[in-house]
Amino acid sequence: MARESPSSRCEQLAQQMLVYGRPLAMEEVIARVEGDLGAEGRVVVRYSGTESKARVMIEGTDLSNIRAQAEEIAESLKRELAVT
Repeated sequence: MARESPSSRCEQLAQQMLVYGRPLAMEEVIARVEGDLGAEGRVVVRYSGTESKARVMIEGTDLSNIRAQAEEIAESLKRELAVT
């Protein structure tokens, strides 16, 4: 099974998560993290269709780095969705 390109995943996420008619800024954070990981990892962000939750999953080779990147994406989601 072929993997989607990072830009394709970002476009899908931006289309799914529009706030007041504009794409979320977190799209840029995800694209940057995917670029940092390169072929060594991947990013999956999925917003629940039934609950007010989002799942952030990152695979990579440096555990401390991917934890920091996951936190950065989660914080971006919180800011954009105004979750406190």
